[in-house]
This record gives sequence, C-alpha cells and structure tokens, in this order.
Amino acid sequence: MLIPRRYLRSGAVLLSFFGLALLFFSNSAVLPIGKPAWAPWFGEPMPPTSRDIGKQPKLPETLTLHLVPHSHSDIGWNLSFEGYYHSIVRSVLRQMVHELWPHPHRRFTWGDLAFLDLWMAKEGNENSGLKDHKGEKSWKQALQTLVHRGQLDTVGGTYVSPDEGMATWWAHNTIVDTGHRTMHRLLKTNTSVAWQIDNFGHFNTLPYLLSNSGYSSLVLGRMAYRDLYDFSSKSRLQFQWQTPDKPGTLLTHFLSTHYASPSKLLDFDNSDQCDVKVLLNVLRRYALTQVRQYPAHGQILVMMGDDFRYTNAKRAFECIDQLVAARSLPGISLRYSTPTEYLSSVARHSEVSDLYSFQGDFYPYQDKPYEQYWSGILASRPALKGLIRSSEQVVQHTEALLAVAKLANVGGNMAQQKARWDVLETHLEYCRKQVSIGYHHDAITGTCSDATRYDYVQRLEAAQRVALRISRYALQLAAYDRSTYKVGSAQEMDRRLRKDRVAEKASHPLGYNTANVLAAGMDEKGSQDTKAWLDIPARVCSKDACPGSLVTVTNAASLVSQNQIVRLLVDTLDTALVDAANGHVVTDVQVDRRSDGRYLVSFLAKDIPGLGFRSYMLSRNQTKDAGSSGLPSQFADLAPKPSANTPLSLQLSKGHLLVDLAVHGYRVRLVVKDTGTGQTRVVWHSLNQYFANPRMQSSGAYVMHSFMLMYATVIYFFGVSFCVGLALSYAVHRGGYLTAIPFSKAMEIPCAADYLHGWSLVDLQDVNAKPETEAELMAETIDGNTRMSADSSESGMSLGTVEQQQQRDNREYKPRHEHGGSAANNDPQAVFHAMAGSAVGCLFMYFIEQVTDIARLDKWSVGQGHVFWQLVLPSFTAAYVVSGTMRWTARQTVLFICALAAGVVLTIFGLPSWQSRPLAATTISGQGQMREQTWSAKPLMALVVEHGNLCDSARIWIDHQTEVTYSVCADKPTLVQVTTSLSADVNREVVAQFEIEQPAGLGQRLFGCEFDIFNGVDVVRRRYSRWTPIPGNYYPAISHVSLASASGNHRHSGLLTLHSRQAMGVTCIRPNTIETMLHRSMSGNDFRGLAEPMVDRVPAAITQFIDLGFGNVDPSSMLQANSLINTPPMVFSMPMDRNQSLALFTAVAPKTKPLGALNLVGLQVSDTDLLNIEKLTNGRDSGKTTTAGAKLYVRLQALPSTSTTMPVSIPAAEFLSVNSIAKSFQKHVNMNVYVVEGGDWSIAPASTRERSLRLVKDLEIPAGQQKLYQIDMQGTTV
Repeated sequence: MLIPRRYLRSGAVLLSFFGLALLFFSNSAVLPIGKPAWAPWFGEPMPPTSRDIGKQPKLPETLTLHLVPHSHSDIGWNLSFEGYYHSIVRSVLRQMVHELWPHPHRRFTWGDLAFLDLWMAKEGNENSGLKDHKGEKSWKQALQTLVHRGQLDTVGGTYVSPDEGMATWWAHNTIVDTGHRTMHRLLKTNTSVAWQIDNFGHFNTLPYLLSNSGYSSLVLGRMAYRDLYDFSSKSRLQFQWQTPDKPGTLLTHFLSTHYASPSKLLDFDNSDQCDVKVLLNVLRRYALTQVRQYPAHGQILVMMGDDFRYTNAKRAFECIDQLVAARSLPGISLRYSTPTEYLSSVARHSEVSDLYSFQGDFYPYQDKPYEQYWSGILASRPALKGLIRSSEQVVQHTEALLAVAKLANVGGNMAQQKARWDVLETHLEYCRKQVSIGYHHDAITGTCSDATRYDYVQRLEAAQRVALRISRYALQLAAYDRSTYKVGSAQEMDRRLRKDRVAEKASHPLGYNTANVLAAGMDEKGSQDTKAWLDIPARVCSKDACPGSLVTVTNAASLVSQNQIVRLLVDTLDTALVDAANGHVVTDVQVDRRSDGRYLVSFLAKDIPGLGFRSYMLSRNQTKDAGSSGLPSQFADLAPKPSANTPLSLQLSKGHLLVDLAVHGYRVRLVVKDTGTGQTRVVWHSLNQYFANPRMQSSGAYVMHSFMLMYATVIYFFGVSFCVGLALSYAVHRGGYLTAIPFSKAMEIPCAADYLHGWSLVDLQDVNAKPETEAELMAETIDGNTRMSADSSESGMSLGTVEQQQQRDNREYKPRHEHGGSAANNDPQAVFHAMAGSAVGCLFMYFIEQVTDIARLDKWSVGQGHVFWQLVLPSFTAAYVVSGTMRWTARQTVLFICALAAGVVLTIFGLPSWQSRPLAATTISGQGQMREQTWSAKPLMALVVEHGNLCDSARIWIDHQTEVTYSVCADKPTLVQVTTSLSADVNREVVAQFEIEQPAGLGQRLFGCEFDIFNGVDVVRRRYSRWTPIPGNYYPAISHVSLASASGNHRHSGLLTLHSRQAMGVTCIRPNTIETMLHRSMSGNDFRGLAEPMVDRVPAAITQFIDLGFGNVDPSSMLQANSLINTPPMVFSMPMDRNQSLALFTAVAPKTKPLGALNLVGLQVSDTDLLNIEKLTNGRDSGKTTTAGAKLYVRLQALPSTSTTMPVSIPAAEFLSVNSIAKSFQKHVNMNVYVVEGGDWSIAPASTRERSLRLVKDLEIPAGQQKLYQIDMQGTTV
C-alpha cells in the first residue's frame, strides 16, 4: 500500500471527530430547513418505474382528444356553501349559459347539483337576457334547453358528492334520491354517468349502489398512488368495477392526472395567453403519455378545468375554439366533449366486456409515497361528525313517520289535508338536502375552515328543528280525532317551518333524539341546540299546576320493537307517568337533581313497536286523598341519594350483565360477566395520544403523520454517534496502530473480559480468504515477524513489548483455518452480540417512544435543545466504553451495529402500539408545547360510581378536558356503553384502545391482526400491515368494527365488537386490540388545499358500545344490535286528550321474527296517490260504498349473515298489519306487493327511467342486498 495502515487508522479517528462536529452543528442555523437534509424517510418503496411496466397493448393509429370543460365546485371548503355561490359559482354559471347559448358546438360539464338547485331557487325565474324563436328565456328555461341540446352535461346526478367511507347506507340512497328528484324537477332529465372525481377513497359498495340506481358508468379522480401505478402500468385505468357477490357492474374511467387541466398553460383563469401552437404541442405530449395507460381504443379524455374555474368563461371558450379548429396535429383530432359523449365513444370503439374486472376498493387513500395517508379525515372535527349522524337519524325517522302518518290519515277536508301534506313533504326535502350537504366529502371529513364548519352546524341544527316539527305535525294529523289538535292551515304550518330554518334555536320544546349525549362544556358554536332530554316547561307542568302532557315515544325508523330510556326535564316531582296503552303506572324511573333546582326524570319505555309509537301521560296528582281519581304521586320518593364510593361500589349491574371496574395505571380493566350463561371476558380500555410535530411533517385536516420522520432523525443522531464511538474504540484498541497519536494511550480502556481471550473472530479482511497451506502460513508468519520487527524499531518498541503485542494479536485474531467453518458456527459470542444489539435497539426505541419528553424529542429532531450533550455525546461515550471494555473485533462491532439497526426497525414496525402514549400521562399547553400532566382539580384516574334504577355508571377524569363514563343501562342490558367527552389541544391525535384478554395466535403476532368492518352492505375483513406506517393501517368504519377470529373460519367472531353512533377511523394496533380515533387538532398545514390549520377545540361526546356477543350463535346478529343503536327512538311532547289518548295508530306493524335481519332504507307514500283517499272520504260522507287506494314504497336491505346463505324471506301478508290498515279504510283492504325491477332504486316519483313491476307473495332479499317494493292497497268503506 502507498499509505501506511496506521495513517489510515489515524485518519479514521479524525473523520470520527469530524462526524461528531457535523452532528453538533446540524441545526436550523446551519440547515435552514430545520432538519438534517440527509434524514432518512421511512415508508413504503418507491412506485414502479418504466422498467416495471409490463407488455403494452398495440397503440391505435389515430387518437381523438375529448376536451371536457368543467368547473369542480365544492359544497363548502375554505368558504361556506353560499359563500362560494355568491363569490364565484353564480358568476360561473351565468357566464357558462351565455357562452353556450349562441354556440351549439360548445360543451360544458357540471357535477355539483346543489349549486344548480340554489341558483334556480334564487334566480331561476328571472330573465336571462337570452331568447329563441319562442321568445325570451328565464335562467331555468335556458338551462333546460342547454341540457336537452346536449351542450350542458349534468353528470353525477347525486345532490352532493359524499365521502363514501363515512356515509351510512341510508345516506347514500337518500343522496341519490334527492339528486334524482332535483334533476327531474329542475331539468326534466337524468344521467347515467356517476361523477366522483374528488372523493378521498372509494368503497367497493359503490358499484352496487350506482349500478342499481340507473348508472352505467363512473368517473373517478382519486386513487392511492400504489394502485394508480399498478393500474396505469398495465393499461387498466378503464375497468369494469363490481361489488363482490352483488349484481351490477360499472364501466369505470379513472383520471390519471386528477381533474385539473394537463398544463398550467391551459388554466385560462390564471393565464391570458392563447398560443395555439404551444398548446397543441402540450396536448400532443399529454395524449402520448395517456394512450399507454388506457385500453387501445384511441379515445383520450382531457379535463379542461379545476376547482372553481371559468370565472372568465369567454376567454376560455374562445381559446378552446381555436384549438378545436386547428388541424395541425397529424393522427390526432380534437373535439368538444362531455363525459357522457366520451364514454359513449369508448363503447363504440371497444368491447367493454373485455376490460379488466376489478372487485376491490380504494382504501386507504395515499396521494404521495411514504407517510402521506389521508387518515386524518377519519377523526377531524368529531363533533361535526356526531351532529351529522344525529341529524340523519332525526330526518330518517321523520321520513318514515310521515309516510306512516299519511297512510293512516283519513277524514276531514281532504283538499286542505293534501295541502298540509305537501307543505310537510317540501320541508322534509329541505331536511334531506341539509343532511346530504353534511355528508359532502369536505364536510363530514372535517376538511373545511372553521367558518364553514359553523355553517354546516347551523344547517344541520336547522334540519333537526324542522324535522322534529314535521314529526310532531305528522303525529297530530294522524290522530283519529283531531278536534284537540289545532295544527293550523297549510300556510301557517309553512310559516312556522320556515321560521325554524333560520331560528337560533327552537321557539319551544318539540322533541329530542334519544341518542343525543352532550359533551361537558359544549361550545355554543359546537352545538347550540342539541338536547339530550325533553324539556317540559313550567307552563305545561309546574309545582302550582300540571294540566298534563302526552309524552310520545316513536320508533318509526326501525322494523322491530325496542326499549329506550327517555329523559324528561321537569320542575316538580309531584307527578306521575302512566302508559297510555294499558293505564299502568310506569315504575322503572330514575331521578337526578340538577344544580338549577330542576329534575331530570328518566324512565324506561318498553316494547316501542316498529314503525309505531307508544305514549305516556305525564300529570300531577291534584289530591292525595284515598279514592281520588287523580294519578298517584310517583316521583316524590325517588329523589337522588348520595352514593357511597366504596371499593364494593366499583361494580355495575343491569339485567344479566355484571361489570367489575378497576384502574391499573393508565388503563381501566373491565371484567364483564353474563350471569345468565356464566361467560366472563376481560376488556382493557385506555385513552392514548399520538403527537404531531409540525416542524418535521405537518399533519393537517387531511394527512395523519406518525412520528416516523422525527424518530428517524433522532435515530440518525443516535446511530451515527454510536457507530463513531464503536469505530473509534476499535481503532484505538486494535493494538499499537495509533501510537503516533500523543493521547492514544490515554484513550485506551483496560480489558475487562479476559474470559473472551479464547473466543475471537477473524478480521474482516479474512472473510473471503482461502485456506492456507502450512508452507504459506509459515512464510507469512516469518514475513510478518520481519515486518513487525521493522515497525517496532521505527516506533521505539522493545522486543518484549513486541512479543506481548504479538501474543495478544494471536490470542484475539486467530486465522480462519484454526477455527474451521463459518464465524457464526465457531464464535459463541455471535449470538450474544446479535441479541445484545437487538436489545439495545429495542430499548432505545422504547426510551424515545415512551420515556423521553415529547418537547425534548421535538428539539432533538431539528438539532436543538442541547442535542449534542443530551444525545450525541452520551451515545458516543457509551459505545466507546462498552466496545473498549469488551475488546470487540471489527466483525463483532459490525454484527452488533446490524443487530441494533434490526432491533430499531423491528420495534418501529413490529410494536406500533409503543408510538402512542397514555393520555393521562402528558398533555399539551395552549402554546402547543408538551409538558407533564400536573392538573389536579379533579380525581384523575379515579372512578366515581353512581348506581341508579335504570343505569349504573362509573365516571373517570383523565385530564382537565377529558372524562370517560362507563354505563350499563336497562334499555341495552347486553352492552357496555363507553362515552368519552373530550376536546383536543393542538398537535395531538387522541385514540381509544379496547383490548380483550385472550391468547393471540402466532399468525396475528407475526403478520398483523385482523378486524372486520361493516361498510353498510358487507362485512369487510382488514389486516394490519406490519410494514406500513400506522396512518396507512386506519380504515373508515361507519358504525361497527369487530375483532376477527383467530382461526379465520368466520367472517367476524364476536369476540369483541364496538358499535358507534358516528363515523370513526379504526385499526387493530396489536393482537386482540381495537384502536379507534376520537379527536385531533393540528397547528400545522398539510397543504392539500385548506387555507388554514385545522385547530379544533370544539368538545365532542363520542359514545361507543362494547358488545361481547354473549349467547349469540350467529355473530352477525350483532349487526342487528348495531342497526337498533343507529335507529334510536324520538320523543315528543303532545297536548293530552284523556278521551283519545288510547286511540293510537300503527298503520304499518311488522310482526314476523326475521324482520330483525332487515334494515328500513326508505319509506314513502306517493303523493299523487293521496287523491284516491279523497274519493274514500266523499263516499263516507254520502253513505255510499267507495273504493280507494294508496301506494307505499318500501326500500329494504337484508343484513349480511355468516350462518346461512339463504335469503331473508317474509310472507307479504305478514309484513304489514292488515288489521291496522283496515282501520283507515273502515271495512276491507286488499294488498298487492310488487318488487320494482329495472336497475333504479329511486323512490317514485323521482325515477324517470323505465321500470317493471313483478307481483310477489314473499319479500325475499338475499343477505347483504337491497330491494325496492311497491305495495298497492285498495279498500272499501261505507
């Protein structure tokens, strides 16, 4: 060698010190980006390159570019719905109409129906300034003309574009229904092209819904980058999409470059240049990149627009006219087009049946490589998510109740009644629209500004107020004797309902949703009009006078009866509740005194019939004398008594369920026992939090980042420091090679491992050496001694010193041939070093993930906070001392480093639960700085138990803004209710973990646990992917998640199931553990379009039900429990009529047992058929026998089952209670049931498509599927 080895080793020392200096100065002052530029990025591999692309189909000879001008307008985002309308959308729509009208060759595409509806409501009848041979046109007439010409393509047909992962099945159907009705009313048309270009992921239930709602094709705009590269590399961006085991497919076109224009040069809103030659060259290059990603039909879809574009429509259309007119591209033609025209052209030029068939879904959504998962949408703004679901429940209930009330209504002035029903239907449609807007993909996901969120809240609360009043009107109009109920004229009803739309709050108590739970300290902007009880004002019942009130509990949204705890807020306890159906006094009552002196009275309403109601008389006892006709005083003896907080009281019990609670550290242990079956299961519950570091990776409203990058940076500091320490120790203690350095002797550490002298590894340079012969070995030894003598004379070493050094070298670095075989087989320390390195890596990760203060990690990750003295120097010193003490060889050092790296990686991906910390341990201050929890105004992590007649509950305070209540109640005696009331400080993600004490299988531990999610149609199995970061393992759950069985023999096991009344993100973070997202608030911005950080301090109350499936043979029966949880009864206060209080109606009364397996997805009586009932009334008045009829549309869904593949079958005669219907007709009723066929589930009169009716005797629905039935009823009366 030209350079002596000792100089090389001295250089290694200098490089080591240089590395330490580089680490020391790696901070924001030296690196302005705030983190080391070389910081590694953990995540998934890069997407496939051109080398990975398989065989391409033959390119077509000619290409046709379909230019599709469009403007995507979100129904609220940075601005509110009406804010966008007034500032942008109104101008775009007016310009679009004026530009299309005189130019029949131009085209435009619009997919946001809610804006068209708003525009027509405000200006539809105004003069547009346009005219044809028939005269001047209003905006509505001009719009209809453009649609029928084919110039304006109103694609989508849904009222909004909803988020598919968090919308319920009823919501999906209602959004389609509302859109179809709106299109038919405004434009007298429909569409067969679905338009979902901005949704954040897609469930595989979408093809089943749309293909059976009149759609034949679908355009998608978002797909995870992995799926995109996979589909595009195989020319599969046009495919046939089908829901597994369901009828119906969709021709699906995916936009490879999203829905924006191919180039900024084609963004005419931001560019006033129109260089035709340049733009044609841009389109030519774009076409050549697109043609290989789609089947070889030569039809290329080119999107010409973006968000809120065509604010200067004249300039845009004039430039596109020039591009279409130019014919300078050989083999490429350009034309104006729409999605409908494009897909028709594709069908003409290719065999659609030959396209790739796909049955999966597109979750989770990830727009970029690495940790760019849009999982944050699953927890952003949880209070808004809960309000949306609560509003849906009220509107769904009102829809069914109104239909039942219509069917039961007879008598009176029918013309006046028809006007009243029309008013109620009009306002009910308003409520459906507001709920649909709430499910827009920028609303329920929480990806909106705070002002827009408040606008959504106002709309949803208005929908609840209006729907509750409609329900109350329906109850009044449906009574047999309406002499007591003064509902007013149709005009008066309309005036009241319109006032409710804009009122700050309800003018007086109307009713409430029994599922409502208020969060403690609810912000007025979070929920200002949501009630968790029915307020009985003093004018109705007080200490001085209580003339009485009728409390009506309705169960119109469910097909089966259920029990429900009802809460009343009253002023006096000298009252009683009497069941109006049988006259019995209600005895299941619980009373709680409030701080304002009023009383919260709770009672159990039993057996509320499906599609019916039950009423209770609330009255005050006027006298207590014996024999009095007054009602007995019931509540006076139920005043609340203080409950003892003794160890024995840490037990909840109702029915057959017995729950023992205990706090262990930061977790609560629930021992749940079913005393009926003797089964016992143990569930651990805890609240944890993930922290976000906006200085490293900004989590925002869309993207959820774990600490992966921050951990990687800290690991880098530690790893380099540790390796430098090991390398320097090895160089110093190798033996005499650093004697030229003055302080080398001072750096030596005495060897403390003499027992290792007989155990050694060869040097790295001998790894690939061939076995030496004895002659070669002797020659090498002689030559080595000669060189050693020479070196020693140069360095001044004595022969004794040389001999000692040679003996030590021979002892520590024996030649390979003396060991024989590999190093791993001959070095007993190899296993030790591998295990030690892995243990150090694992312990280090535990130290930074669970022990180190978050604020310190935050500073370390950007080179601040004394990182050199606190992390770098200790790591370097520890490595140097350990290696020097143990006298590690080079191979031992390398083995230890590799094992340490493996331990780090395996800990990060194999133990993801370490990345979250208990919520009770740390909190965040208002400035976003992490600190230790010191707040102690309440007994933190201590249970306070309350025992009541109806509910046993235990409350625990986690921190100053978080409390958890565990309840076991009489109305749901098989479930443990867990309600978490919380708000989030900035930069944290709060999650709940539910772990069942059960041995985990080896497969679950190695490959990730499995869990099942009910997506509204099917139970979909998911698996936690070990090598995917935590955000990539979260999936949306509408209301149900269950741990999969270890054996995998069942779709879901029922071992542990969670039900929820709002959408949530879920995963299985470790075996037997379900983790659900609760709340998040971020000070950073993930730069996905939202103009402000998603800082959400609105408190939320999130209720989850633990279902352990005691006694369930078929685990899918828990889906029936989930259905009841999400169709809660409503409660109303009605004027009491003693004489008619028992005359209750139940016009539709299902009574067969299989009805529990059915969901009611829609119920409506056709308005046009109510005129037949007028004939019935006239016949009664004249004393003649008259025939009358009505049509009832019922949309039913069969829940999926694991125990049988047989469809749910119910005799049509048993589905409806003919006797109760006969009460409406007074004599006899004939009923025919038809199943509606033809690929459109829309409830009449929304559908404008050809459909057929098939008479059936049984309602037969395959599991997991849906059908629409039309029930014709004819009756006679005298």
